[in-house]
Amino acid sequence: LQYCTVAQKFQHYPRPVSIYTGRKTIEWRTVAGAGQVYAFTVTHRAPPAFRGCEPYIVATIELDEKVRLMSNVVECGPDDVRVGARVRLAWAPVGGWFNFPVFELCA
Repeated sequence: LQYCTVAQKFQHYPRPVSIYTGRKTIEWRTVAGAGQVYAFTVTHRAPPAFRGCEPYIVATIELDEKVRLMSNVVECGPDDVRVGARVRLAWAPVGGWFNFPVFELCA
């Protein structure tokens, strides 16, 4: 994630300047990929790219670094997901060369 070295905070989505200072005081930092489900919905009708995957879970994930991003919660059923549930980053292959960030429930 991008990190503002002046504000000492992470930001997401990536931008050319810090959302806190308006300056180019940002650098990329590795994060653990752990967080919790902030909000979610279960999708039963899918666009073409997701047909055959229904139902699937679209969630806003709040990482431990206090940034939120939208993704999917995978490897579980819709009844297993709860707001506040702990999740960890996983990767779903898309095509032969690209991985998409998804999240799995922590045991």
